[in-house]
Amino acid sequence: PPGVAGYSPAYKTSTLYSVKAANMLLDRYNYKIGADGWRRTPEGKPLVIELITANTSRGQQQGEFWKKTLDNIHIKLTSKAMPFAEGIKLEKQCKTMFKSSAWIADYPDADNFMQLFYGKNVNVTNNACFKHAEYDRLYEQSQSMPPGPERDLVYRKMTRILEVNMPTMMLYSTYRNALAQPHVIGHKSHPILSTEWMYIDIDTKK
Repeated sequence: PPGVAGYSPAYKTSTLYSVKAANMLLDRYNYKIGADGWRRTPEGKPLVIELITANTSRGQQQGEFWKKTLDNIHIKLTSKAMPFAEGIKLEKQCKTMFKSSAWIADYPDADNFMQLFYGKNVNVTNNACFKHAEYDRLYEQSQSMPPGPERDLVYRKMTRILEVNMPTMMLYSTYRNALAQPHVIGHKSHPILSTEWMYIDIDTKK
C-alpha cells in the first residue's frame, strides 16, 4: 500500500474480474455443473466452499455478498459465523477454506506483507498456509537486499506468483482522514499505525 517501501503506483494486477472467464476456466478444468445447477469436482463430488465469518451483522453481510458472488459461477457457498479469536485460531491451524482478514503492518516495508506467504511462516503469520518453492527462494533472496528498484523487481515476481496461484486476493488498503484543531499539540498522522494519540496533548491556553 502507499506509504510502504516497495509500493508501486504503476502496478496493475493480472487477475481481472470476469464472471465469463471464471466459468470458462472451471469448465476447462472439469468442474462441471451438475443437474442441480451447482458445480462438482473433477471426481464428481459436490463442490462446496465454507466461508468463515465473524458473528456480527457485518459478518452476515459478508456471507451474503460472497454467496451472491459465487452463485454467478455455480459454486455452492456455506457460511459459518464465529468469534474473531476462534477464526484466527483456525487460520493458524490451516483449517479454513475461505476467510477474509485485515493486516495492519508492523513496519512500513513491503517485507511485512511478503513474509505473510513465506513457507516457513505457516502456523505463524502465513495464515494462507501457502508453500511455493520459487516464492520462498525469492523471499530469501530479498532478505539480503536493501530497499530499492532491484528488490522491488524481486517483489513483483513474487506478487505474480501469488496472483497465479491465488492463496489470497488483495482487496484494498484504507485511507484515514484526520482533523486537528489549532489547540492540539503534536498531531502528526502515521502512514500505517493508528496509535499516535499517546503523543498528542492539548494547549489549554487556546
